Amino acid sequence: MQGILRTDRLLLQPATIVDAPCLIAINEPTTPERITQFVENQLSWWQEYSYGLWLIVLPTTKTLAGWCGLRPSDSPNEPELLFGLAASERKCGFATEAVRAVLAYAFSLPMIQSVWAATSANNLASAAVMERAGMSYETQMELDGVLSVLYRTPSPPASSSQVNNGKLSITHLAPTQPNTEASMLRYLRRRV
Repeated sequence: MQGILRTDRLLLQPATIVDAPCLIAINEPTTPERITQFVENQLSWWQEYSYGLWLIVLPTTKTLAGWCGLRPSDSPNEPELLFGLAASERKCGFATEAVRAVLAYAFSLPMIQSVWAATSANNLASAAVMERAGMSYETQMELDGVLSVLYRTPSPPASSSQVNNGKLSITHLAPTQPNTEASMLRYLRRRV
């Protein structure tokens, strides 16, 4: 079973295959096939790693504001953070709030050692979201043929868990899987 996350202003609910058309509508010009494939793939991530993709919903209006999630890399205990918002929902702090919730969820899983994220070097808004969420700049490199900046945050010490601070509630947690070891560098080289 997957984790439903609640923050002060947002409901993050795990995406299902029936959500693909809604995600396609807010993510143009990304190809529908790419989004559908991504949503299908992430269903198995929930089973294997206890993480995947969440829809960001504004609970008062039931509006789909965007999406945020974790994708396994070569090392599933160092997943990639992904997020995006509908154009109409940007500049309201929703991305930062969702990213913080997903990071708190990630670090509630004992296997997670760090989380990383990347964006194009000229996407200052996404870089600012990562920084406000507590991620640190790590490097600049070419990913998928695009000059990108990479941010990372390590798992906090067990005594500083962000999950139980009263601002985030998690329900329906999935069981975790054992750690596996792999190199982030191999993953990044493969993506280039």
